[in-house]
Amino acid sequence: MKSKENGVMTKTHIEEYAPDIRLMNIYTDEVQDWDTAHATNIRLSVPCDFKYKKELERQGYIFADRMYDVSVNLMRSKIDYAKMVRITPEYTKENRQEIKDIAHECFLTDRRFHVDIEYNQNKADIIMDNWIDKLDGSYICRYKEDAAGFIAIKSEDDKQAYIHLAAVREKYRPAGIALSMYAYAIQQCREKGYRNVKGYISSRNIPVMNLYTYLGASFEAATDVYLKEVR
Repeated sequence: MKSKENGVMTKTHIEEYAPDIRLMNIYTDEVQDWDTAHATNIRLSVPCDFKYKKELERQGYIFADRMYDVSVNLMRSKIDYAKMVRITPEYTKENRQEIKDIAHECFLTDRRFHVDIEYNQNKADIIMDNWIDKLDGSYICRYKEDAAGFIAIKSEDDKQAYIHLAAVREKYRPAGIALSMYAYAIQQCREKGYRNVKGYISSRNIPVMNLYTYLGASFEAATDVYLKEVR
């Protein structure tokens, strides 16, 4: 649900992952008192500004992460992404369990999935599995036949694509798997005629922020994420 009142834009929706996991996502530029009676957890995103902190803490929220919108402008970029690909990923609509195994191993603290104040891997795995089950398909990168990483791209419209989810197993990161995956996916988007490839990245994920920079991305619209459990 999206609403605008007195110049304030708010978007809310509840995702039910299990009977005891009902996550209310709120995107707003003004702190309010929301009706959260139907949620078990709340993830609140506000523009990066210290003025929100005190009021949100008063309402029982904790700061969880700072996120950035990322954009690769394919109309302006002169980078030859194809030359960066050392291991060519394969596109598949199958292999869901392999992708889930990678995600469970990699997303140990990711606040897109860890919605409890204290990290709860079992609950996070349920949310991750739901995300992966909804994917149309993914690119899987293999290293000596082992599934080393994956990247999933979604289309926002006929001009923009979005890096929805990506991960590389830690033991394969020195082999340059991430660069091959991201570069290949971006090159595929270029060949399909997309003008931009967008992403959403945690400020704590320095390696991927550096990777995006190497791929010619720009960072903007810093957003602070707060969490709350509803009792």
